[in-house]
Amino acid sequence: MVIYCLLSIVTGMCWVVVTPISVPVAKAYHVSDQLVSIIPLSYMVIYAFANFPSNWLLDVKGIRIGIMVGAAGTALGTALRCLVSVDFIFIIIGQVVCAIVQPVILNAPTIIAIRWFLPESVQIYI
Repeated sequence: MVIYCLLSIVTGMCWVVVTPISVPVAKAYHVSDQLVSIIPLSYMVIYAFANFPSNWLLDVKGIRIGIMVGAAGTALGTALRCLVSVDFIFIIIGQVVCAIVQPVILNAPTIIAIRWFLPESVQIYI
């Protein structure tokens, strides 16, 4: 559980890491402020398309495999972002990779709750 919480924290940090420093990043890499500010929006756009495949992965392949894919993708995306000294495009590529695997990490608690609480054990109070 602690590892999952740390993975969720890292995913959240990857989401908005360039937003607070968008002006210095734009000046350092000679790109527009708007481009740097739009980078975190990729998470929300990609979530809409990656949500259903991530649920399929968690449901069919299992929670363990899904979380491992999410952790590996987050590590890959973060490593790609470390190549920013080569070119600014690596921040964008790394952000997209992290955004693709984020739904796997965020949707895991729902699948856990579905499997943990059987339908007959849940009482609905109306």
